[in-house]
Amino acid sequence: MNRGSRKLALCLIGALAALWLLRSYFWPSCFREDEPLMLSKQWGNVELVCVCLQKYTIGYNQKVYSYDRYMPLIFIGGVPRSGTTLMRAMLDAHPEVRCGQETRVIPRILQMRTHWLRSQKESMRLEEAGLSKEVLDSAIAAFCLEVIARHGDPAPRLCNKDPLTLKSAVYLSELFPQGKFIFMVRDGRATVHSIISRKGLLTVGLARAAGVSHPVRSPMKGTIRLEGDREESRQHGVAVGGMDEVPVGGTGLSRQRESRWEVGEQSRQRESRWEAEEQSRQRFDLTSYRQCMTKWNTAVQVMHSQCQEVGSARCLMVPYEQLVLHPREWMRKILHFVDVPWNESVLHHEEHINKPGGVSLSKVERSSDQVIRPVNLDALSKWVGHIPNDVVRDMADIAPMLSILGYDPDANPPPYGSPDSAVADNTRKIRSNEQLWETKAKDILYHLRSSHEGNSDDAETDTAPMA
Repeated sequence: MNRGSRKLALCLIGALAALWLLRSYFWPSCFREDEPLMLSKQWGNVELVCVCLQKYTIGYNQKVYSYDRYMPLIFIGGVPRSGTTLMRAMLDAHPEVRCGQETRVIPRILQMRTHWLRSQKESMRLEEAGLSKEVLDSAIAAFCLEVIARHGDPAPRLCNKDPLTLKSAVYLSELFPQGKFIFMVRDGRATVHSIISRKGLLTVGLARAAGVSHPVRSPMKGTIRLEGDREESRQHGVAVGGMDEVPVGGTGLSRQRESRWEVGEQSRQRESRWEAEEQSRQRFDLTSYRQCMTKWNTAVQVMHSQCQEVGSARCLMVPYEQLVLHPREWMRKILHFVDVPWNESVLHHEEHINKPGGVSLSKVERSSDQVIRPVNLDALSKWVGHIPNDVVRDMADIAPMLSILGYDPDANPPPYGSPDSAVADNTRKIRSNEQLWETKAKDILYHLRSSHEGNSDDAETDTAPMA
């Protein structure tokens, strides 16, 4: 080795040694859970500063947890009333996982982004304002992460259960590259019957899942108008979705009049467009099994496509029926998929209701009255005998996704399988003490809702509970 090579080798060794010393000096402190975000240390006359990229939350046990967009988040989604609440309750029972209640805002911010992308005019305005795709993605990721991390108790593994997020699984997989998705699927006939039997309380959830943006009829509450509908827009003025605002600036009164004329003309054009849409579209009748099955098919098709595009390494499809029939087998699969160690508590979520680090119930989600029960069979075949004969006859054509998901559209009911003995025992105990469980559910819900009087219709109907 010549003299120059020896010098180069010594320089490289010295540089590596310096990096090792810096890492040894800072890393244990900077990334230890009980240290602040920014640290400075003095070496003689030189001050070295370490800035930690993670953010921190403090749990009920005073333990500090870090979070960032590269952590392995868990997303639970699916068409409303497909078992997403049961899934999150079982995961919430695990001491290392926290899902918590639906945030409601994450699907909406994702929907806003979709609207921005679909509008060429709005996309151009955002680009002109310096809001590039990279800026928006970073902002949306930060917003979603902050909501997920801080809307419930901290935990080593964070989970989000907003059913409609699965419509944006591909985008979320880009924002959170270590995230994984649990796609809950259920026999669409059971899902639709559950929605209809709840007398329209889940209208908005199903409609949004299917991408419906026109009025929806509810047999209890008349016509429910969704976001973007004409009546709602009239109440909130002419500016809709950040578009058609009155221009700022101009040259005097003539410019103001011109701006007002433009806004008025745009408003009239929009009114005409809405009128045409309402006349051409058949309204979504929540009492119609045929229409509801069609909407279910559309919604689950979108989510299924998203899950497939994300790939099996990051998106696991979980049939609700199999989770109920064989909870131990499927929870082992699920925990292995999300890299969480096995814990028996996931099979007894009902024992962890409203306990610290356990399953927190929602004041507004309609599933809370049922998730207090252990896993049982009562909801599997309630739909049989309730669907009109003409819909049963045409089921394969109305909902082709049934076959794709593994359900026989001509069987009423399909052979879902035989339950584990523990599930059969749970079901017998519940049926023999039905009055006791109903009283327990009413007591829990009374205490939950007494502190949340006057919640809006939208709060009740935006999402769907487990059946």
